[in-house]
Amino acid sequence: MKYTLAILANHETQSFKEACQDQNWLTTMSKEIQALQEKKNTRHLTKLPIGKVPIGYKWVYKVKHKADETVERYKA
Repeated sequence: MKYTLAILANHETQSFKEACQDQNWLTTMSKEIQALQEKKNTRHLTKLPIGKVPIGYKWVYKVKHKADETVERYKA
């Protein structure tokens, strides 16, 4: 029961709009984008060829907890 309450207290947002209102999620998303662009070199902005459609993406937000029910990290 205590663990469930700890999880509920640290809400996992369901939308980008909602995440942008929380500094924890903003920091987490910023780190993830930075990792994709700089560290892993997996993302490049380019122009699409005529008639092609970009691949979409979606943010998924999770709060990871330690065994003692405290927040370990926010993951996006």
